Amino acid sequence: MSRNPEEPSSLSPRRAFVVHFRPEARAEQQSHWTGRVEHMASGHAARFESLDQLWAFITQALSENESR
Repeated sequence: MSRNPEEPSSLSPRRAFVVHFRPEARAEQQSHWTGRVEHMASGHAARFESLDQLWAFITQALSENESR
């Protein structure tokens, strides 16, 4: 689906993240997701070792961004 480049985007750069996943095998689990996430507007970045940690970072970054 293409969009008209003259129309404003409904996607806010303040809510943009880059997420790099790196699957790593663990003995106690089938796979364990680790990686790095960066909030594009603030430049804050963090490594994560679970999807819960990833979600916590995103939630915190968005709440900090909206409080400004």
